[in-house]
Amino acid sequence: DASSENAFFVEREEVFGLISSLSLQNSNAPNSQDVALRRLRAILDKYLECPTLLDPHLESMVHQLILPARAIVHDLFLNQFAVDYEENNGDENCSEADKDKTNNQDAIIIGKLSNLMHLLSATYAISKVRGRKYIQRLMPHDAVDVEPVLTILRWFGWIERQERGILGKSDNAQKSVKIPDCILMLQQQYHEAEDCEAKLWESVHSLLTWLGIISLVPFD
Repeated sequence: DASSENAFFVEREEVFGLISSLSLQNSNAPNSQDVALRRLRAILDKYLECPTLLDPHLESMVHQLILPARAIVHDLFLNQFAVDYEENNGDENCSEADKDKTNNQDAIIIGKLSNLMHLLSATYAISKVRGRKYIQRLMPHDAVDVEPVLTILRWFGWIERQERGILGKSDNAQKSVKIPDCILMLQQQYHEAEDCEAKLWESVHSLLTWLGIISLVPFD
């Protein structure tokens, strides 16, 4: 029954509390998500030897991480679509007020990207314990997710390859792939922040896992 299941997963309440905190952006405590993610890893790693103990709670855990992540992915994709439209159809002579507005928007977007990375890293932490295939089948897989997930995957993949020195100089890389200014700013922050708990390669792993289940959706 439910009580015996909870007895086997003794940190259940704490884990769900940590997952809830990862879903929230707290500008007043920017390191709170790092703390929550670090603690979540420590708890989950205890179950590496017996991962099936997580099974009764696995669906709820994954959904509470991936659904907020999905909302951010779609929001970022739609925002970039709007930015591209304005660049192609707007006035090239931007006022100082417009520039300030753009800078504020970039700061908000970077906050969302950081939030997304923590959610995807937490998803990877569960996947590491229980296995990719078990996590993959619990992820949303609608056709509408394809382009947004591919877009974010391309952005994060660009940053990762940039960090590994595969692409060379950023200005050369941008000639073949359009990289938004906010991603360039995130790359700089990620490069300078050595103690970030959310790892970029974990985000890429989770996005590839997600894309794997989306690719099975029949397209009409």
